[in-house]
Amino acid sequence: MEAAEVEMEAAEVEMEMEVEAERKSDGDGEYEARKKTPMRWLRGNVEHSDAEVAERQKRMKQTHGHLDDKEGEEARKGDIKREGQSESAKSRSESNDQKNKLMYERYLEWKRRNEEKEEEERRRYPDKVNDPEAYQAMLFRQSWDNCYLKKYGSFDKKTNIPCKRFTHNLPPRGGTAKQTVQVFYVKVGGITGGLQWPLEVFGLVALRDSLDYNRNIIFERERDKCQILTDQNPYLELTGPVRAVLLSGRVIFEASLYVKGATRSDDKELSLLAITSLGVFNDAHSYLIEHSYTSRLSTLELMLGYLTYSVEATIEVRVICGTWPADGFRFIFEANAGIGQWIVLLETAETADVGDKISLARQVVSVDYHRDRELKVVATITNGSATYTDEKGFKPLKMGASSKELSIGGLGLQVTVYWSCFPFAPV
Repeated sequence: MEAAEVEMEAAEVEMEMEVEAERKSDGDGEYEARKKTPMRWLRGNVEHSDAEVAERQKRMKQTHGHLDDKEGEEARKGDIKREGQSESAKSRSESNDQKNKLMYERYLEWKRRNEEKEEEERRRYPDKVNDPEAYQAMLFRQSWDNCYLKKYGSFDKKTNIPCKRFTHNLPPRGGTAKQTVQVFYVKVGGITGGLQWPLEVFGLVALRDSLDYNRNIIFERERDKCQILTDQNPYLELTGPVRAVLLSGRVIFEASLYVKGATRSDDKELSLLAITSLGVFNDAHSYLIEHSYTSRLSTLELMLGYLTYSVEATIEVRVICGTWPADGFRFIFEANAGIGQWIVLLETAETADVGDKISLARQVVSVDYHRDRELKVVATITNGSATYTDEKGFKPLKMGASSKELSIGGLGLQVTVYWSCFPFAPV
């Protein structure tokens, strides 16, 4: 509805109210006379007002809307005051301007204080700008005491929940297969800041899950036992986890890796990470996922397996007969958890006597429990140009153990897999 029509209707209502008032004061005769009187004067006023607006807008167009033409500017903005119009709109506008000005001044003050606070933090914590991942790792370390200290102990505490927990006995309230995370590899994908290959690397890499949020170590080296990384082989030699990593809450990936220098004061931070969100795992199928995290001196890359319905498998290998090849051989033992990626459990040139166990660097893997999946293990010996290999498959179980034998180049191995499910409720 147009503004003129609205004003016209309002005027008519007001006129009728006046007539009604006169009827009560002057009698019904006067009221009947006024009631029959046409309201042409009111409509004429409105039409005249509309015509005035149109005329002024026309003159504004003829003068090309010059800003110094006050009448034309008012017509262009539609800011023509009709006779009797109240000044309240102008007062409200001025009041709103004052409020907006006050709000803007408060915003500028808040912005100034925030910038000063950020500048102070940058001076105190240069890593916030130079190495944001290291800064987040520091914040995670500082928040540990508030979040987890009372329930799970100190920040450096390692998980004391073992593997094979429910191999021989089911959990008190029953057990089932659950979602887990498997780490396939961690490697240094690139280096900057003047670092050069090879690198002598020490430190640790760990995962934390909702079972106890303590460190489940997958790599740990002291300064005097560094691993040497090259651009041809930048992979960390993983040694864990000590038990399956459960995905019933958030999983935290933690890394504190350093490059050894000539002296301790020359050591450099290769990668400091505390990744509290490894992604959203909500697919109905198991799959592989890769992540990379860039810090000031390096980029750390890792491959994870997300297993939607899995059990824990602890693998042991024992020599049962035969002899090892002569010097110069390499022994590799690998496992495939059912999602297409092999896990190197051991690569060595060391031997073990008959009857002894071969100490695997990694012995715990998560295995997809779906009907058509199986755990595959393969052992390979290379000696010069000769290569011997054997492979076996294991159907996953929720508990118990299963064994099979491998034969590689006259050497007999017995592989035993200990299966364990997960409790329905925390134990």
